[in-house]
Amino acid sequence: MNSGTAATRTPIMFDSHVHLHGCFELSPFLDSADRNFKRFVPARHSSRKVLGVLCIAEIGDAPPLSVVESQLDSIARQGMWKLERAADGAAFVAQGSGVTTIILIPGRQCLTTEGLEVLGLGTVSQMPSDLPLDECVGLIDSEGSIPVVPWGFGKWWFRRGKILRTALDRLDPRTTFLADNGGRPERSPTPTLLGTAADKGFRVLSGSDPLPFRSEIWRVGSSGFILDSEIDWESPTSNLVDSVRQLRQSPMAYGRGPTFLRFAANQIRMQLRRIDLRSDRSKGQS
Repeated sequence: MNSGTAATRTPIMFDSHVHLHGCFELSPFLDSADRNFKRFVPARHSSRKVLGVLCIAEIGDAPPLSVVESQLDSIARQGMWKLERAADGAAFVAQGSGVTTIILIPGRQCLTTEGLEVLGLGTVSQMPSDLPLDECVGLIDSEGSIPVVPWGFGKWWFRRGKILRTALDRLDPRTTFLADNGGRPERSPTPTLLGTAADKGFRVLSGSDPLPFRSEIWRVGSSGFILDSEIDWESPTSNLVDSVRQLRQSPMAYGRGPTFLRFAANQIRMQLRRIDLRSDRSKGQS
């Protein structure tokens, strides 16, 4: 599936941090991305066809985009989206009934031994768990993918914040990115370390990072950045990864975070979920 040419140039709405959780169905997942891309596309481009990218960050040992592949039959039956493998065999291309085309590219989320998250944009390989930050970043970069350290509530505070601040003096801003997160409350101040990283030459991306609750599906595509790039439909994954890597500065971000009340409610739900998961694991071991 493509636009009819080998390459096209158009502004791209790029959500760099997406999870297709088990509680999400793919068709409404794409519907949410479609609505948000159309909502935030710059006014000067709103009359054109909208092109969006979702980097699906797999967690654990799941094969890249396996959760998408598992829902292909369901998508075909519903008929709202046409979903096909891209020519490169790595991505999927979704075409709706409207003007939006969405490319789903593979990614990976890892948790380092320091307790920091790292994303691999375009990563198709399974990543070992519990690697140190520098080793995890280096492994992602060596595979031709983009290592991204995303903000997360509480994850850049205290000990972990000091670790990341020190790491910014070692990591290479030519290959490593940081990222803001769509879960950060609207009107909240920009995290200090994002500003520190930008001052050191690191480029900052953005992504929605929806939480694992059905009500969070609305956030898919709601935060990201705008990439002005040519799309090579024969190899969209490597093309998009290269375009991001070649950015000379942080791209223009778009989107808006949740209200403080919604943010607080989500944090309570996440804490309760962690308690339930720990309880389930304890029961399984007894």
